[in-house]
Amino acid sequence: MAYVNEYGRPEVIINSQGGRITPSVVLFDDAEVVVGDDAVNSLSVRPLDVVREVKRHMGSQWTHTTAEGKAYTPEEISAFVLKRLKQDASQQLGQEVTKAVITVPAYFDDARRRATQDAGRIAGLDVVSIINEPTAAALAYGLDRGQNGTVLVFDLGGGTFDATVMRINDQHLEVLFSGGDSQLGGLDWDNALMSYANEAMVGQGGMDSIGNPSLLEKLRESVRQAKHTLTNNETATIRSPSGVQKVKVSREDFDRITENLLERAVMKTEEVLDRAGVDWKALDKVLLVGGSTRMPAVKNRLRELWGREPSIDLNPDESVAMGAALFAALSAHSGESIPVVTAGGQRLQGVVIEDVTAHSLGVEILTDLRSGQMKNAIVLPAGSKIPARASQVFYTTVNRQAEFECVVYVGEEENIEWVKEVGKGTIKLPGTYPAEAPMEITFEYDSEG
Repeated sequence: MAYVNEYGRPEVIINSQGGRITPSVVLFDDAEVVVGDDAVNSLSVRPLDVVREVKRHMGSQWTHTTAEGKAYTPEEISAFVLKRLKQDASQQLGQEVTKAVITVPAYFDDARRRATQDAGRIAGLDVVSIINEPTAAALAYGLDRGQNGTVLVFDLGGGTFDATVMRINDQHLEVLFSGGDSQLGGLDWDNALMSYANEAMVGQGGMDSIGNPSLLEKLRESVRQAKHTLTNNETATIRSPSGVQKVKVSREDFDRITENLLERAVMKTEEVLDRAGVDWKALDKVLLVGGSTRMPAVKNRLRELWGREPSIDLNPDESVAMGAALFAALSAHSGESIPVVTAGGQRLQGVVIEDVTAHSLGVEILTDLRSGQMKNAIVLPAGSKIPARASQVFYTTVNRQAEFECVVYVGEEENIEWVKEVGKGTIKLPGTYPAEAPMEITFEYDSEG
């Protein structure tokens, strides 16, 4: 979390335990809810009472049921984290914090964005705006450093991955295209190394930790420590939960075990570059965001593709929050006299941010009257500048049609089995039209998504 201080500079807000980062981990301890490092420390002791990476479940029907039998939705669990942040920020700033700009992965769809807004409201926050994490990071990078050019933001966090291409020109930030994978992040690297280590330990006569939540979390903690060690060292040791078995892992081993995960991120990045109409050579900067970009293999692979050294000008863990603070000061509080200055002392005014839709929106239409075959017809394509408006004409199917069920989908495929329903409603018709009477359907998509 961050804010713009009295000197017009974005600054990270320290939490109540003195940390710059609060893990999004929640422990349900009987009637008490614990958030952050204390919850992390309970993972190996009480794994069934701890929830992490709830971000992956936002906008879904998933729930976590506590030992007391109470079920919590992703929005409610996320709200516990936000409420803790709200309390810490209020304490550190010496005044009640009531408003917030919350960032989300660029690839979040309508349901996930709404769930994030709901989580903020449950936490007692007025959610001024929801902005994309890569956009926030580029805002911090471009405005703070006074950098111009075409930038790729490679955002690999603990649970999600985003790639965004944008152009920065003085105080104009234009997103060309965004894409990502909401089920790809550092957690998957942990899981891959954990499976490798567990198999090796079983081969040494150790217990199989898979299927035992307590043992698994103890092994996970050892794996995470080894992963962090491999950032700066060529080898690391993973110890079994019992402490008897140990597995020595080289950085080369780790890179080989997780190569398929990195290539998933690379493939998605190249798809985004292609949709943005930009190739690697045209990039002026590759900006690394998210703690998982500290893995040497990430930097090495991007260096191979781009031919130059990726940028770590900003702290990968903090750049998103810094950009959100700038956005809050520049946009959410427009009209108030809040000076915002760059690292070079330049005062910012009239900043323009042009973002795009990460997903296409369409409606369900009938393609064959006899078979009842339906398909998703895209009306608002991915990559549209937001706020966006798009229309398309469709036609009634029978004489004197009395109504039309409008089903809205998000996704890129025509097959309705491969896209996600946003919602639906029945539109009444006069019942006097002949077959194939035109109907114009218009989509409007605002800056909040």
